[in-house]
Amino acid sequence: GVSKNTDEAVRWFRLAKAQGVPVPNQLLTQSGIEASLKKSSSPKKSGHLVQDIQQRLTNLGYNPGPADGLYGKKTRNAIIAFQKKNGIAPDGLATAQLLDALKSVSQ
Repeated sequence: GVSKNTDEAVRWFRLAKAQGVPVPNQLLTQSGIEASLKKSSSPKKSGHLVQDIQQRLTNLGYNPGPADGLYGKKTRNAIIAFQKKNGIAPDGLATAQLLDALKSVSQ
C-alpha cells in the first residue's frame, strides 16, 4: 500500500544497518535497490523460486505457510529461522543462494 521510494528505502536500510541489523550492502545504495527490484520484477520466475524455497522449508520442519509462491511474513520468518540455525546472516530474503543452502541441507 506504499508507493516505491528508493531514496527513503536507502535511508531506512542505512539506519537499520547502523543499529546492527544485517542488511545486504546492495540495499544501501539507490542503484543497488533498483537492481534488486529489476531482479524480482518477473513474478513468474520469482514465484517459482519462492515456492521452491517454501516447499524445502516445509520439508525441513519450518513453517513458511503454504507453498504458493507468495512471499509473506511467515515465509520471511521461516527463512530467518533457517538462516540463524545454519550460520547464515539472517536477512530473510528469498534468493537463489538461499535455495542452494536449503538444497545442501536437505540432501
